[in-house]
Amino acid sequence: MRTAIVIIFIFLIRQTSFSKELANKKEAIVLLGINCQTNEKQEIANYISGKVKDSTTNQSLLGAEVYIKNTHIGAITKKDGSFKFYIPNTLLNTEIVLVVRYPGCDIKEIKISPDKLPVKLEIKLTERMIFLKVNTITDHEEK
Repeated sequence: MRTAIVIIFIFLIRQTSFSKELANKKEAIVLLGINCQTNEKQEIANYISGKVKDSTTNQSLLGAEVYIKNTHIGAITKKDGSFKFYIPNTLLNTEIVLVVRYPGCDIKEIKISPDKLPVKLEIKLTERMIFLKVNTITDHEEK
């Protein structure tokens, strides 16, 4: 956001002469910058962070998917199982459903109220058991 403000400021300087008009535009840009910084600080407070671990071994899970259901907002866990992502203001009106997935583990859904943000979670996933039927194949040679 700050980069965009700088680009707008440079554009306005090039488009105007150094006169009273320029001074007025500088003041407008400074006020715009203050408003943008205020919005950035508000959005920074709206985040979800935490760690994902295996429930039996308590080991951190690298590469677990953590995202908000029905959106593309989320993160992949790092080597230590940690994650952090920001929630846009448009999602702060409804309950947030966090989905956590990892291969070989059950999918976990966690409901989070927007008024509880920012929140730090410790999520433990349980191993998914898959039982397969045993089939025996034999070869009979006919004589």
